[in-house]
Amino acid sequence: MKVKPGLEQIRKVGSKFRGKKIALLTHRAAYTSDFQHAVDLFIENGLKPELLLSPEHGIFSSKADGALVGREVFKGIEVISIYDKREKIKEDLPGIEVIFVDLQDVGVRCYTYISALKDIMKAAGELGIKLIVLDRPNPLGGEKVEGPVLDERYISYVGVAPIPFIHGLTMGEIGYLFKDMFKIDIDYEVFKMEGWKRDMYFDETGLPWIPPSPGLPCFENALSYPATVFFEGTNISEGRGTTRPFIVFGAPWINSITLAEELNQKNLPGVYFIPATFTPCASKYKDEKCEGVELLVFNKRKFNPITTIVTLFYVLFQYYSEDIEWLVSKENYWVDLLWGSDSLRKSLEAQAIEPLLEEVDKGLDNFKNIAREAYLY
Repeated sequence: MKVKPGLEQIRKVGSKFRGKKIALLTHRAAYTSDFQHAVDLFIENGLKPELLLSPEHGIFSSKADGALVGREVFKGIEVISIYDKREKIKEDLPGIEVIFVDLQDVGVRCYTYISALKDIMKAAGELGIKLIVLDRPNPLGGEKVEGPVLDERYISYVGVAPIPFIHGLTMGEIGYLFKDMFKIDIDYEVFKMEGWKRDMYFDETGLPWIPPSPGLPCFENALSYPATVFFEGTNISEGRGTTRPFIVFGAPWINSITLAEELNQKNLPGVYFIPATFTPCASKYKDEKCEGVELLVFNKRKFNPITTIVTLFYVLFQYYSEDIEWLVSKENYWVDLLWGSDSLRKSLEAQAIEPLLEEVDKGLDNFKNIAREAYLY
């Protein structure tokens, strides 16, 4: 049986919102289990939105990472980018009575759709607007909770809250968590999914994978993303500009065969490494031949993205410490913002990863206890 996203509840209860001035925060991945897009479903049920809102990558999920979205129009309705406006989005909401949110998240702290959710919740709360999340599956399931809890000194748009890197919550649940964590005074509701269970990965939901952003064209990309996204903070290509983003990584100065052999000797659970060569058509090393490896995740439940990326970095630093560079954004090391502290970078520079691996799960038990209060499934 297919999981039915919360969007489909509109068919049952949407009539009570007729006559209301509605805004809808959504994107191209917001489909029902029978392939009707959220905007079409709203219009069909007499709920044509006054305004559409979009997260990073825009309503069509096509803009490059970090790029401003600009003005868009969808189905004849103006689209305003929360990614562009951030907390100033409330300037565009006067007169709106209900905001619906339907976004496909990927279950990882640095993926900015939960940042968009926080921004729109704060704006709705300040303006007295009701907000309803139309819930969707966490592609990594609701049981995997891993990685460092963010140090609040490293709060940013890619680290919006002191939660683990892999948080194990749906968007609806994250909203409840944020409501309490940030003391947002808001009329908040979630239209739940039907048929989803916490042990389900996305490929077990019966739903088609519709890319929520350009770098995640398939579920397999989203599966390896929680590990390889940290290469964004370096001069190592994370595979953008190829057909396998976040599955392959590399650089012109890497020996693919040597690296794959070294990594496979580590016997990391659930993943095997295959030598790879690629030439990105965009992003880092555009039109340059790179060597690296491809991650083959053969057991998604045993695969540990955090242990994997720490090991990948450790081996890379053993061979290429003189070539690897940390990228800086607004006076911050980008990898620090992704990791949620400077511990990964400093441990790698000191080639001392054992203490890091021992401490990386610190705070997870406390978070799990808090998160259970937000569980809907």
